[in-house]
Amino acid sequence: MEEQIVTLRVCNSRPQGVAFVLEPWASVSPMPAGAIFEVVARGPAGDTLEAEFEEERIVVYAWPGSLAQVFHDGVEITRSDPPPPRVPPVPPEMSIAGFVRRMFYPPPEDGGSDPKIQ
Repeated sequence: MEEQIVTLRVCNSRPQGVAFVLEPWASVSPMPAGAIFEVVARGPAGDTLEAEFEEERIVVYAWPGSLAQVFHDGVEITRSDPPPPRVPPVPPEMSIAGFVRRMFYPPPEDGGSDPKIQ
């Protein structure tokens, strides 16, 4: 299977720091105001990273079969020993974001849903 590398630069343009979360590993790092983090992911071709910007956190989701690293000023901030496993598969027509939200976060109060979950 062909692999691809996807790079995403994320800037915290807020005047205060936020939590930066890399899913599905639940890796949380403080992200200072004005900081730029670079997410570099490698995995099967045909999918990509997904980002959500919330009030107090920024969440980036990798895709099934991928591995991801986060860098700040050229230094990896997600390094772990042993390295994390590749993202596991999810049910067809479901994104990692939809899967993580369904498993770990309550549904929205307004009854809305993630269009990729349906």
